[in-house]
Amino acid sequence: MERMRPETDDSWRKSANCATTDPEVMFPRPGDSLKMAKKICEMCEVQVQCEADLLQYPASEQHGFQAGMTATERRKIIKEMSS
Repeated sequence: MERMRPETDDSWRKSANCATTDPEVMFPRPGDSLKMAKKICEMCEVQVQCEADLLQYPASEQHGFQAGMTATERRKIIKEMSS
C-alpha cells in the first residue's frame, strides 16, 4: 500500500522554479525534449525538498518531470529503495 502525503508544511513548493514554469515544460508529451525541465530542476533551490517529498510519498506525483527525474527514473529509485 502506497503512502499518501499527509497535511504538512509544504510552503517550500512556492519557492520551486517549476511553480512559475509552464506546466507543459514539466509534464512534456512523449517525444518532447526534457532539456528545459532538467535545467529548471538543476537550478532550483528546493530540489532536495522536492526529491525527498516525491520519494517519501511516491503515489503523490506519478507523472511529469520532477525533482530532476522522469517518472521512470523515480519509479526505478523507489523500487531499489524498497528492495
